[in-house]
Amino acid sequence: MSETTNIVKEEFGIPRDDPRFEVLAIAIRKASSSGQFFYLQDVRMGISKARKKDPHASILAKQYVQNLPSYVSALVHSIEGPVDAVISPCSDHSGQAKPYRSGLCEKFPAAIDLTDRLTRINGKRSSDQPTLDEAVAQLRYVPTGDENKYQRLVIVDDNLHTGTTASAIILKLRNYGLPDDCDVIVAAPFWSTG
Repeated sequence: MSETTNIVKEEFGIPRDDPRFEVLAIAIRKASSSGQFFYLQDVRMGISKARKKDPHASILAKQYVQNLPSYVSALVHSIEGPVDAVISPCSDHSGQAKPYRSGLCEKFPAAIDLTDRLTRINGKRSSDQPTLDEAVAQLRYVPTGDENKYQRLVIVDDNLHTGTTASAIILKLRNYGLPDDCDVIVAAPFWSTG
């Protein structure tokens, strides 16, 4: 499990092609290949399904599930508080980010989980690489009325690639009062540089 001990924490401009926001990106693995997180990429990209195989039955899937508690612990412990809110993007595979988000909510019980307030209107999925405008347009958010009070927001995903999805979430929340100076952390087990 030595790969989980080297948490990556870097300031990162998102989205990568046209940076508008400076966030703190935190990941267990930052690389062009997904390594021990191949299972997450497999489910997201449909690699095994294209080969008519069940991605959840692979050896890599079983290894990922076996190591999940230590991955969650490593990522959650790397995030410093206080945290006001956590949110995960709408996804066909929302269960992949849930253990990490749940761990954060347990660590920071005062943080509100905004995930259920965010839905995706029919449109491009993040794996379809929508533009930032397309990604924002396909999100619907039900505000709490307290967005203007958030000083630290953690966006939890299974993968960080370009940051378009996280940027869309930031823009959507700013429409409802999220302060420009709110600290935003994007936390994901895998940060793809490829």
